[in-house]
Amino acid sequence: MGANSKKYAIYYAPQSASRVLAMFARLFLTHPRSVGESYFEHQRVAISFAGPLLLAGFACLLHAVIPGLCERTASSRIERLHARLLNGQRQR
Repeated sequence: MGANSKKYAIYYAPQSASRVLAMFARLFLTHPRSVGESYFEHQRVAISFAGPLLLAGFACLLHAVIPGLCERTASSRIERLHARLLNGQRQR
């Protein structure tokens, strides 16, 4: 490390606590509150949607390889999830 190493050093100024809290709120709290849920309630609901969506995605992959299998599996799962979302039945 010679004299030139200083010119490549990057200095990060510490952020104020209010900026950090605002960023935390934006990333973790704003959206759940907008749908009337706490962070953990929203997490539970999102996971309850993720499982069926993953299964639907797997059914699509299987259908891509063997078209005779899972002909309506993915679409019917997605239709049920969509109805659940529209009817306000976000909770499982």
